[in-house]
Amino acid sequence: MRHAKASPQGPGQSDHDRALARRGERQAPAMGRLLLEKGLAPQAILSSSALRARQTAQPVLRPAPAGLAQGGTALRRKKEDEHVSDLKRPAIWMSPKRRLLSGMFGGRVDRPPVGSPTSIVSQELMGMVDARFPQAHLEPETMARLAAAGYEVLGYDCVMPVFSVVQEAAALGCTIDWGAADMMPAAKGSFWAKAEDYRLPSDFLQHSAMACVLQALSLLRRQLGDHVAIVGKAMGPWTLGYEVYGVQEFLIKTILDPDDIHRLLGRLKEVTILSARAQFEAGADVVCIPDHITGNLVRPDMYPQFLLPVHQEIVAAVGGPVILHCCGNTLDRVAYFVEAGWDCYHIESAVDARQARAKVGHRMSLWGNVNNSKTLLLGTPDEVEQEVVYTWEAGFDIIGPECAVPLQTPVANLKAIAEAAQGLGPREPAGLAWE
Repeated sequence: MRHAKASPQGPGQSDHDRALARRGERQAPAMGRLLLEKGLAPQAILSSSALRARQTAQPVLRPAPAGLAQGGTALRRKKEDEHVSDLKRPAIWMSPKRRLLSGMFGGRVDRPPVGSPTSIVSQELMGMVDARFPQAHLEPETMARLAAAGYEVLGYDCVMPVFSVVQEAAALGCTIDWGAADMMPAAKGSFWAKAEDYRLPSDFLQHSAMACVLQALSLLRRQLGDHVAIVGKAMGPWTLGYEVYGVQEFLIKTILDPDDIHRLLGRLKEVTILSARAQFEAGADVVCIPDHITGNLVRPDMYPQFLLPVHQEIVAAVGGPVILHCCGNTLDRVAYFVEAGWDCYHIESAVDARQARAKVGHRMSLWGNVNNSKTLLLGTPDEVEQEVVYTWEAGFDIIGPECAVPLQTPVANLKAIAEAAQGLGPREPAGLAWE
């Protein structure tokens, strides 16, 4: 067994005297508990005399915690009051799927759930599993193979195969530039000029862009079974409005022709509902609905004006757990998101984790919010770990990147999220929070 994460060699320090880093100090006890649970508690250890090796070996040699046998069997331990007993669980006792779904609803977890309901794909990850853009947007097998790397390579508790934001737009008839290995797809130009132009094609779900998503979800369900959580993604009506009108024209109409926007959103919500329902049927456990009514583009009062009733209808109609994703600083509108009924909000680091939790209480689960552009793209695994710890201690329910990660993101930083979570402890439910 290799030693846990060690600190860099300091000036004048010998390699032999390097100690464990903070992440390593959490990893070593976690590995010791895991060995106990697997019935692999060592009778003796042969270790290097290097400080980092000895600091790793010590937690592995410690006896099992009170109430646990060497093989990790749970035992009832009598307390002084003979009428009270408790059952000790192994340190890690949940499957990835169970952990993530429990986190989504604010339940007990054995450690922080980790993952992303948006893209975790980088060029490095694509090369590791030989699944690249643009094929991964259009070929079900390639899409599923790349999505599975979220669990198989990064160690996340969920997989999510919809890497782009244009699958529904393509099926509606928009012209799509499917990008390249180093570029995400995008809709080209405007497709409709007014709400009355809306037409839902009769073969919407059979269009190659949508069929690819549904087939990939089915493949992932067969491959991963019920062990790993499977997340779908269906674009919300506001985001679809950007695609079919063009962002600038759509936003101008919210001011100059708001009635047209109301009519358009009322029509496009059926696209979101149809896509989400089909993804549940294909194998998704939960569906993320990105709808980008972001703080840097629109005022907070525009959410209740345009989207709140539409989102309430979507949440009620899709028939399964749903996550809202909305970019930017949204602290001034998260109370509306709670009112809409979303089970979980995937939130960016532009909103401080502690402020977000204070704002919504435990009326809605929170997922995120490790920074992409600074920490994951340009930072180190230790800096990633620091954000994971801060976010978990702030009360987030699931930890992960704040949004679709930059394509140049190092895999080591993406893996560091799951590695940091391994060293953090369990959490009991916060209790009923509705007032």
